[in-house]
Amino acid sequence: MQKLERCIEESEQSLLVLQGRLADGQLYEQSNSEELAQLLREEGAIKLELAVLESQWIAEQEKLESMEAGEP
Repeated sequence: MQKLERCIEESEQSLLVLQGRLADGQLYEQSNSEELAQLLREEGAIKLELAVLESQWIAEQEKLESMEAGEP
């Protein structure tokens, strides 16, 4: 559970850094189109990774709550 939480935090930090780079107006000039495309691909990959990690965390949390409630 803690490992998942650390991975989520790391992914969120990576996403924030990447989104900060994407906020740079100069990135949207035609000469930077390849860099922009690469950053957008990275952003999509990180968002997908976060979605998977969060789903895993929810599943683990539900199992934990079930065990605490004494359910099989």
